[in-house]
Amino acid sequence: MIEGHGNNIYDYSEAIGYDFSSNVAFNGNSDEIVNFLKGNLDCIKNYPDPCARRLSSKIAQHCSEKSASILVTGGAAEAFYLLAQLLGGARSAIMTPSFAEYEDACRLHKHHCTYIDISQFSKSDFSPYRSVWLGNPNNPDATLIPATEILSRCHAYPDTLFIVDYAYQELTQEKQLIEISGKRAKNLILTHSLTKSFAIPGIRLGYIVASAEIIAALSRGRAPWSVNSLALEAGCFIMDNYNRLLPNIEELMGESLFLQRELRQNPNLESLSSRCNFFLSRLKNGSAAELKERLVREFGILIRDASNFRGLDESYFRLGAQSRTANIKLIEAINKICK
Repeated sequence: MIEGHGNNIYDYSEAIGYDFSSNVAFNGNSDEIVNFLKGNLDCIKNYPDPCARRLSSKIAQHCSEKSASILVTGGAAEAFYLLAQLLGGARSAIMTPSFAEYEDACRLHKHHCTYIDISQFSKSDFSPYRSVWLGNPNNPDATLIPATEILSRCHAYPDTLFIVDYAYQELTQEKQLIEISGKRAKNLILTHSLTKSFAIPGIRLGYIVASAEIIAALSRGRAPWSVNSLALEAGCFIMDNYNRLLPNIEELMGESLFLQRELRQNPNLESLSSRCNFFLSRLKNGSAAELKERLVREFGILIRDASNFRGLDESYFRLGAQSRTANIKLIEAINKICK
């Protein structure tokens, strides 16, 4: 999905003063990471380690895994395409609504896809499928599935691979509910992003946690040097300072709940409840595309038109909470438009 994603500021000639279209933490500590990279620019004089051994080791320690179970990727997006490639032609179930890259990656590699509402995850029969794809927390609706339920599904369908996108794991106060702790099921594959929580989406950095056999197979099918030297340095710095660099989740969720609560006061809107920094809203009249264009044109505010998420219609848009000042600007702008 090259077009239609969040943070698509390049599509507009107007200056974007406030960007609610991305789920990146507004209070991430990217400035400290940038300053660290400024002092380590010499790393670009050499090729990056194609195996990302130093970073893989640090991630493995963080995840209580062996390095052989870690694959560093150029963002979570590379992870999805590598996994879809490995399972080319498979029957796959994609929980919806969901990040479009799951479907795009599967279609590119000739999967036979079935789409199942994420609310049915605990009740669905997954025996016909080689792989099941979902986000936890799920993008765009912020659905949370307890880790115990995911592990239960893995054990019930041992011949099915469950691919769970944990890009937003750190952006909810319910982390303990969804975090996979203890022994990971052999048919469970976790994808992670280091760019959302740490507010460095331009770096493109993520990783996969899976069995050593799956990681080895993925490694054989990828292009060399897909993760550049600066990204690897950033990743090592993040892992060395992980908890300190995480955003203040109380502040983040406080602003999300504030924005949800205030928008519900508008009778022309419906905002879905969320325990993450992002949430869905729906217009009772009009289209999200029209609202998006007016907000950009009249107020310099960018939101995410969510109508291109499978299962959602033209009335849906997604918001990533920002600072209190920015949130108030958005509330005032929407109230002026949606009278």
